[in-house]
Parts: sequence; structure tokens; C-alpha cells
Amino acid sequence: MTATSEAVRRKTARVIDTAAPAAPEATENELRHYSIQQAADLLGVSKRWLAGKVADRAVPHTFLANQTKFRAEHILQISRAGEVDPATRGRRQRAA
Repeated sequence: MTATSEAVRRKTARVIDTAAPAAPEATENELRHYSIQQAADLLGVSKRWLAGKVADRAVPHTFLANQTKFRAEHILQISRAGEVDPATRGRRQRAA
């Protein structure tokens, strides 16, 4: 083995040793990422509305390969953010 290949092998071994511990096995649904259009379709909103919320950083999302993506968890958070409690439904009181 040459000195150069030995140095590369040691460096690679060091990188592998310092890598983060392996994450527990994730389900396919947890690993799946949705495009803006796919997420908008699931939420029943327009792609333009969702892209605007992403630009304002008003909704959870991630960037992957320089593209905006959503996980199922993000889509659920966006959906739940719009929930209305029926107990508080009705006319809002005006400020005095």
C-alpha cells in the first residue's frame, strides 16, 4: 500500500468514526418528501399561496437539493395551524 492510499484510508476511517450514530430505522412515510405542488394539493390550497408562505417563512418546510420540500409532519402542522375550536366559534367581541 502506498503512503498516499494509506493516508486516505486513515482519513476515511476517521470520518466514519466521527460520523453521527445511525438513526433508528425510519418508515418510508417519514422519509418521503413532497414538492410544493404535491403539498398544496394535499392541503387543498394553491401552489402560489403555499410558495408565498414558504417565502415568508410562515410554514414549516425543508430545503433538499436546493428545492423546497415538505415532510408529512410539516403538512400536518400546516393543516393543524388552521384548526378552529367550535367552542370559541361565533362573533368576535370588538375592542372597546
